[in-house]
Amino acid sequence: MIERFGADWGFNARGIYYRHHFSRAWVTPGHDLWLPSVCDVHWSHASEDSRRARAEKFLKHSLDNERFKKSEYAWEADAWQDVFGRMRDDPSLVVDKREYNTIKEKRHKASCLLDGQPKFIRRIPDATFGLATFQPTDYPDYPESLDAWDLDHDRLEALLLHRHCGLIADPHWGDTNLVFPFAVYEAKGWSGDPREARHQASSAGAVYLDMLDNLARKPGIAGGNNRPYQTAQSCNHQVFVLTSFGAHWHILVGYKRPRLEKEYAGHRGLSDSVYVFQRIWSSRVVTKRKAWELLSLVDQIHSWGVTDHRDFVIRHLKAWHAFGRLCYISDAEFLAHKMAVDGFTAEFQKLIEEYGKPVVPMHSTSLHLAGWAKYFTGDIQDRLRERAVFHFKEAVRQYAGTNKDDGPVFFHCVKGQCGPVESPGYPLKDKEEYLTHRREVHGDNDTTIANLECALEELDSILEEDRNEPKARQMKRSGSEGPGPATKRHRDLRYGAHEIDVGKGKARVIDLTDD
Repeated sequence: MIERFGADWGFNARGIYYRHHFSRAWVTPGHDLWLPSVCDVHWSHASEDSRRARAEKFLKHSLDNERFKKSEYAWEADAWQDVFGRMRDDPSLVVDKREYNTIKEKRHKASCLLDGQPKFIRRIPDATFGLATFQPTDYPDYPESLDAWDLDHDRLEALLLHRHCGLIADPHWGDTNLVFPFAVYEAKGWSGDPREARHQASSAGAVYLDMLDNLARKPGIAGGNNRPYQTAQSCNHQVFVLTSFGAHWHILVGYKRPRLEKEYAGHRGLSDSVYVFQRIWSSRVVTKRKAWELLSLVDQIHSWGVTDHRDFVIRHLKAWHAFGRLCYISDAEFLAHKMAVDGFTAEFQKLIEEYGKPVVPMHSTSLHLAGWAKYFTGDIQDRLRERAVFHFKEAVRQYAGTNKDDGPVFFHCVKGQCGPVESPGYPLKDKEEYLTHRREVHGDNDTTIANLECALEELDSILEEDRNEPKARQMKRSGSEGPGPATKRHRDLRYGAHEIDVGKGKARVIDLTDD
């Protein structure tokens, strides 16, 4: 029994659900799904001449494959050419037989529930449909409407590698070429198993939904699952699953939601989220009309992918790019500050002038990769670390050319996984975000938060006193042997006992507690 149905029970434990037909009643209230349809497309209309011609060609290949009992390869090759050809030709998309990586909990051999043991997974669907990324050399060849800068290859790689971001955009970890897939395809010949094709494609779809869900949430600790969504509509992400068993095709739509109480939410051995895949179209493509219907639906999915889905991705990437810039500048500022405190300001400027040579020093914490990298071998991690060093050098170069007094006010945390203390820490934009971070990420109680607020208010008063002090008086004090101004006496709590000037309205605050 377990040998026969264990895989299906394991899918239930992982929350991958399949419905034989689509019903709005199975969609969570407030979740807006987009569906393709042939109801508003007229088969005999003159505008459908081209699609009918494509359908005739596709049908001929399908009947030929059936007649000669061809292998799975023939069915898959014809699908790439006849069904997905227009997607392959679209410069804003990438279609590839793309490996995806993920971490899944192992399934208990007897109970078929999740046993909590992580397992690194590598799978290769027959086709994955995602967004294309761009290099600076590509920009002149594409219109500005493509928003190539937001999908820049190196910018996404910088987000992928930084220890505080770890945003996985490409299902093949370590790459940023095919990003945020919106559809997956699995093919089986008549000698294959259609249920296996559905299982494989749905598993890939669940991974892609996790990627979109992470993107849609506010940037934060890499891998954090409890971060809020960026907007009320950010939960409206979805993927499409296409499978073929010989000439029989299925199209499914899938979305992610929390597990409901009636689905045993919170039960040990079950996932916290579920992935619901509903079949929206199914047919045996042995007539020209059915071939036309399939092509019409695929063309609509194509159009949705390069418009609504792409806009969704770009809109949510903006917050991640801002957060990534904050993280890299924080690391560069930490390096500049440490060198200035230790008397190496001149040497730092010299290193900046020699930019391009591997001579820029780095704190060991700045070399740490995002958490997903630990599942790779040491050689692969070294190659990834080389790319991380490249992005760090870029941040150092940009930081050296900015006005430090006009820079953003950073709050930093070095508690727990945000640390250690002698590191750049985890950057936060303002006091409110810092306090929220301490409460939600580190679980600080109300008493600790109140003490932090008092300490921050005291720091604000010191900074305000410094801003209001006449410049002439500051110059006089700096030339005397007496104590300096308030900012000279203030100690940066991140950098330990070094007394520094926090600058014109710029403070560096990380950890204000005793732990």
